[in-house]
Amino acid sequence: MKKVMLAGLIIFALAACGPAANPQPSPQATSPDGQSLPETSPTQEGYPLPGGPVSPDDSRSAYPSPLEPKPEDDDFTRGNVFIDAVEILTLESFPPQFVLNISGNLPTPCHELRAKVSKPNRNDEIEVEVYSIVDPDSICIQVLEPFQDQVSLGRNLEAGTYTVLVNGEQVGTITVP
Repeated sequence: MKKVMLAGLIIFALAACGPAANPQPSPQATSPDGQSLPETSPTQEGYPLPGGPVSPDDSRSAYPSPLEPKPEDDDFTRGNVFIDAVEILTLESFPPQFVLNISGNLPTPCHELRAKVSKPNRNDEIEVEVYSIVDPDSICIQVLEPFQDQVSLGRNLEAGTYTVLVNGEQVGTITVP
């Protein structure tokens, strides 16, 4: 009798470890702002990696940066940021990717950080505009809010050397082989 109970217990334990009979479908993937993302698999061409392009020749991001300006930002007041440090990082990838590591302070905890990256101009300059937005009707404690964030300088840049400017100040250069 003990052997039968032990065998039943082992079978029950093994059944509990197996896959469910009716697996639930996985939820639809969404971007940070709640929009549905296209269904893809890692083996499909143009698989959207975080911050990466939709396809190899497309510079648009499948996962837009939370720092990019949004249409609803027009309802907010634009403010300054106080930048303490900017560092250019080169990611080990092909094609090369460059990221700005920016740290500083927002005017209040109610301010949200925004960054707008321009395409290289005719002088081979990439201009990055970093600013904050705030709801003009919000009541907020008047204390600086520290931040540290990363801003992608884009992908698929043509070969050359580019000067990187943040809010009009030169922070360095990048070279694309």
